[in-house]
Amino acid sequence: THTTANHSAGAAVNSSPPITAITSATDRPLVEAEVLELVQTLSFLVGDDVRCASGVLCSLLRSLGAKSKKLYTANTLFGAMDIIRGHQVDVVISDLHLRMGTGLDLLEAIRSGSFNQNAAFMLVTNDPAADNIQRARTLGITAVVIKPLSIAKLVEHLSYCLMKRGVTGG
Repeated sequence: THTTANHSAGAAVNSSPPITAITSATDRPLVEAEVLELVQTLSFLVGDDVRCASGVLCSLLRSLGAKSKKLYTANTLFGAMDIIRGHQVDVVISDLHLRMGTGLDLLEAIRSGSFNQNAAFMLVTNDPAADNIQRARTLGITAVVIKPLSIAKLVEHLSYCLMKRGVTGG
């Protein structure tokens, strides 16, 4: 299930590239039209300990064309793992903080093969502490997004995540 909220995301756009591992010269980010086309076919898990925040992110994803029936939300680590166990998830977008764990704990569970998932993993945080970023990279994070999140920033990072996971547009 997912929640909705009457709250708008911040409009600030960070023009810097996603905080991720170094890419090769052959990596080509998807253009916005390709991302919007792909979003309609993908399933998403949104993890956040604050229901309002996950509702805002789901609203942003729906505005990009994501289908409500392919949007899953969880506010606890164990709820997120249950969703991963029971559903094919293409993209995980998790806040650093979840109830009963962290987004990094979720990433570690996914990448360890416990759930046989190759999902793109985007960590959303307002706390870009160097130790968290280093642990995320070690665990195989696809992208780290610093809050506030806007539609433009979401499209930019989704493009990068899909490209890094081998999803290509037309």
